[in-house]
Amino acid sequence: MKNIAEELSNLIFFLNSRSFTRASKLISKTLELIKSIPIIEKPSEDILKNINLLEQKLQLLKRCASSSFPRDQNACLNEAKQVYRQTLLLYLLATSRIKELSKARRYAYSSIALGLPTSALFGLSPLAIGLIFLGVLWTYIYFIRLKLAGWIVLVSSLMLLLPFLVNAVYYFSSTLFNTSELNNIAEALGTSLSIALIVVIVLLIVSVVALSLNIYSLHKLIIFRDIFE
Repeated sequence: MKNIAEELSNLIFFLNSRSFTRASKLISKTLELIKSIPIIEKPSEDILKNINLLEQKLQLLKRCASSSFPRDQNACLNEAKQVYRQTLLLYLLATSRIKELSKARRYAYSSIALGLPTSALFGLSPLAIGLIFLGVLWTYIYFIRLKLAGWIVLVSSLMLLLPFLVNAVYYFSSTLFNTSELNNIAEALGTSLSIALIVVIVLLIVSVVALSLNIYSLHKLIIFRDIFE
């Protein structure tokens, strides 16, 4: 990491000398991230692989900086973004925060699986349910490859479900103490009041779990937005 930090420091100086301001600012941010990575005595294969990829991207940025016209604010910006993203991935691996992202992904899919049937009871149309299901399914491979399309679809789906889940939790929790509404549910289901109460309790638990997973995964995915391209 020390060698990479030195390379980044030299690169910042070179970018500034050629007035590549935007790329320089991003590499300065990258340097701070590298400095925050703890020393690892025995790095894993994944970490070594990512270090190698980072060194390759640094070389691409160096070549770009050497061949671009001075004072072009957008020069080498894409290459700088690749360096920053690779460094962020390395940081996530080295600090085990990549596990947080995987956990957020699992919780997001769990929230959608639990929330779609519940949301259908509160006005979410079959078309919207189908689009969410197909969209999340179609972009799964994009998400695990850290592509922006996968992130957008997953976050959008969670945000679309959020108000329906809030409504579901409010309705089922208030219905527990509303005998009149419980009677209406029992009549609609053609069952007894006690069975209707059990149904409401089960749906309340499902809604609370789905809402909790939704809020947690949304929070984490927004935090990790920078690693998706």
